[in-house]
Amino acid sequence: MLLTLLVELHRKVDALSDVVRGEEREDLPLENEAPIEGINYEYFQMRHGVLGVGKRYYGRLKMPTFPQRDIPVFFLAESEKLGRIELIHERDRKEWDSYVASRERVMIRNMKRGES
Repeated sequence: MLLTLLVELHRKVDALSDVVRGEEREDLPLENEAPIEGINYEYFQMRHGVLGVGKRYYGRLKMPTFPQRDIPVFFLAESEKLGRIELIHERDRKEWDSYVASRERVMIRNMKRGES
């Protein structure tokens, strides 16, 4: 945990140094943004139908973890709400799979306790 905090602090210092030098990194702006209401290892479901069925998209999944970061993915729209991840960096795949597994563990614990 201490190493993670140290690495995150180093990233923040680097980001501040970039801002001071006027070298702030900008991501490619995306046309659409929609909240995700369900996740799986290969799929994610959006709350609103914003996708064109059969189209391929580039997107960024905002991870609600520490340190917070975006995971870039290429995905195929299976329906207006459902996306199937087709391409993701190996490092990001490990983090995504780990996050999905941790969410499943929380859901199983809540089901055992009788919570929703």
